[in-house]
Amino acid sequence: MRIREADAGDIVPMARLERSGQLHPWSFATFVLAFSRDERNIYVALAGETICGFICAWPIPGEIQIHNLCVSPDARGRGVGRLLLKQVIADAHRRQVPVFLEVRFGNLPALELYRTAGFRVVGIRRDYYRDPAEDAALMSYDIGQQRRET
Repeated sequence: MRIREADAGDIVPMARLERSGQLHPWSFATFVLAFSRDERNIYVALAGETICGFICAWPIPGEIQIHNLCVSPDARGRGVGRLLLKQVIADAHRRQVPVFLEVRFGNLPALELYRTAGFRVVGIRRDYYRDPAEDAALMSYDIGQQRRET
């Protein structure tokens, strides 16, 4: 398994993977827009030459926001998501900023992944998701807190 920075040539396989594993997948246009950003942290996980996961995060002043983490159904539970998170966390350490994300409270595997990676629930976004309606957990990885605990 290896992680590399994604490029525009990865849009089609990323969009295909997204449709196979997400409740509400991003559109192809959303992927194109993501790659048009000047500041972006988009990485893919490769098993051989096949993309089996990706993460899309945006650095903004004072933080990095994770907007999408997707792992192919057949690669789940194999550490792919953790490797992708580690890459973004390493970016946060270089920039000396926290990382934020939102996740459905009902997405227990994702919540557990984020918790074991060092993220903490710092807030609730009521009725954030639709179809089905659900609250979001606002989670943060605070690099300062992580240093104090280790």
